[in-house]
Amino acid sequence: MSYIDLVNRFWTIDSEFSFSHLEVHLYFKLLEINNRLGWKEKFSVSNGRLCALIGTTQKNLIKARQRLIDKEVIGYKKGTTREAGVYYFPYHMKKETNLESNVKKESNLESNLESNLGSNPGNNLGNINKTRLDKDKDIIYIPAPAIEKVILLWNQFQISKIPDNREKTENSILDALRRHGEENLLRAIRNYAEIVGGREYILSTRWQLSTFMESHVEKFLDEESAKAMYRMKGGPDGRSEKDSRDSWKERFKNPAGTHTDERDLEELLIKSETGS
Repeated sequence: MSYIDLVNRFWTIDSEFSFSHLEVHLYFKLLEINNRLGWKEKFSVSNGRLCALIGTTQKNLIKARQRLIDKEVIGYKKGTTREAGVYYFPYHMKKETNLESNVKKESNLESNLESNLGSNPGNNLGNINKTRLDKDKDIIYIPAPAIEKVILLWNQFQISKIPDNREKTENSILDALRRHGEENLLRAIRNYAEIVGGREYILSTRWQLSTFMESHVEKFLDEESAKAMYRMKGGPDGRSEKDSRDSWKERFKNPAGTHTDERDLEELLIKSETGS
């Protein structure tokens, strides 16, 4: 059972029971901790440490943990005064009983990691921990923060709705993380959110997250370049320029029975504005 399988199962259960923000945060923090430990079947972490990591009180932690236990997304054995409690992922243990032995084969992991991520020394994954690979099943194990930070930031800006089936979205994020790294992706999303939501910019297209990851990240890596590309010539007010943009699009509509994507129109408009 891969990280993505665990996440997909979590969101499937969430669609029925609607976990709170704290419950979501706790679940993905436990995934992150277990990833750092090398994907153990069981691992220990104290209440005090978890409270500090997710910014909550012990009372709220216990309440959130119990709901995750009740919905069978985590398992927990209470600790003692000297030993921290023990956590595990029931579904993970049932499906992947041989995972721990696989991830400890460091020499195989290194070669598998290189073949999956490429041997380019400049390939930076930012703050992503080493990806784990189940050699027998070719399953890539992705640390929780990398993908979830991207999704949470996208949702925070309310750019576009992420489909319920998140497999395509997560795979596109993974590929973009390999190419650009976590920090660059988060910066690109912030820049895009500012531009697509700003009245002084001509861009109004709100792409799906997967489309943004696959085709548009590069445009928004540098804030000044992105703003210069999409800034209206009419200044911050931009009303006359906005009107001219709409009329320009109207003139370039395709004949009946054909179709041009909104993205194509935006790109043509930018070329006409910049003279390129």
